Amino acid sequence: QYTEHQLVLRLSPEEVDGAGQVGTFEPVATETFEPVGWFGPKDLPYNLMPEDDEIWYEDVVYGDKRLTGSFAFEGTKLVDHALRE
Repeated sequence: QYTEHQLVLRLSPEEVDGAGQVGTFEPVATETFEPVGWFGPKDLPYNLMPEDDEIWYEDVVYGDKRLTGSFAFEGTKLVDHALRE
């Protein structure tokens, strides 16, 4: 199984929501996502996240980097990856 992630925008609670309101963004549950809250860089629950998140998440969310990457999985196990800025 092969998955590619590309993150274009950074989200934070301070950003403008879809209705144009500042500071009202709240994650919403979907069929495949259940929000568990906001976390600081040292408190991220990587044990609840896909295995690849630990590789790129802090750089993108807290480091303002824009990365393009590919991640190869066998089931839920990460077997290969490549990232570039």
